[in-house]
Amino acid sequence: MPISVSNVTKKVSVTNLLNTAVTFSGTKTLADATDIAVGTSTGTKIGTATTQKLGFFNATPVVQAADTADIKDAFCTLGFMVNGGASPLNLDSGALTCGALTAGAATATSLASTGAVTSSSATAGVGYATGAGGTVTQATDKSTGVTLNAICGSITLAGSDNIASGATKTFLLTNSAIAATDVLILNHVSGGTAGAYGLNAQAATGSASINITNISSTGKNEAPVIRFAVIKAVAA
Repeated sequence: MPISVSNVTKKVSVTNLLNTAVTFSGTKTLADATDIAVGTSTGTKIGTATTQKLGFFNATPVVQAADTADIKDAFCTLGFMVNGGASPLNLDSGALTCGALTAGAATATSLASTGAVTSSSATAGVGYATGAGGTVTQATDKSTGVTLNAICGSITLAGSDNIASGATKTFLLTNSAIAATDVLILNHVSGGTAGAYGLNAQAATGSASINITNISSTGKNEAPVIRFAVIKAVAA
């Protein structure tokens, strides 16, 4: 195979050329639609030491990032991404396993943690988003059952039913979001006399019995609105 070196043509065998390390200098351009094929047995390395520098898309070449480096920063430094902006991380239905997770906004179908899940926001906190709740109104009296398949929501009680002072009425909330070990938080938020009612609930699979007690000194013929939230809990 003839090769021109310093305007002198020399012959080099194909065997020696293929088995000899080749050093390039300057910029080399591959013609468009030119591919680089590699073997399928041992494989091919790009960079044979962590101190060798690489850069892509005109980024300044750098050595291998440290094992504690931010993944996005490492990709940006190599040139695979433009730095800046809020980049999403979409794993489709894949799992994300990590130690501590700090996020501005995280959207997932489920999140399982072996540690604490906390929020430092003074205005947001940890809770349910729009779409998780619902509303329902009792049809007849305060013992009439209602159905609302939501993790949180509001129940407007029937107003045409008097509760005597010290008396308790119980109704069944049918709700597929409730498990037998869950806890319901209940608050009287509007309608009726504030502070006149005591609320309690006993969860079961797919439902909860809700008790409303008139703790005032007079009978009440009102339609209080109860807001509830289901807290998922276990017995062990």
